[in-house]
Amino acid sequence: MQKRLLVEILTPEIVSVSPGAPIVEAAEIMKKNNFSCIPVLEGKKAVGIVTERSIVSYIAHEKMGHNGRPVQDLMSKPVLTANQKMNILQGAAFYFTVPKVS
Repeated sequence: MQKRLLVEILTPEIVSVSPGAPIVEAAEIMKKNNFSCIPVLEGKKAVGIVTERSIVSYIAHEKMGHNGRPVQDLMSKPVLTANQKMNILQGAAFYFTVPKVS
């Protein structure tokens, strides 16, 4: 199993939002797909990530409506991404050794 590459087990179609997408759009996509987070892409480059926690924290702290606010206002960045040519053990090691984005 350790010799399998991430590219063999990852989903080829990436569901994402752009930095300018409204927060409500990101939340709706996450709900529809039962995701707890969604990557923020500019073209094919990952520039951030939106999580359930970031949405809830943002709304609670801002005490203002979230309709119309862009994702870039709350996304975490930078985004660290594993190389799809890593094997599963390398991918796991990468995940557990990189500093966590807050």
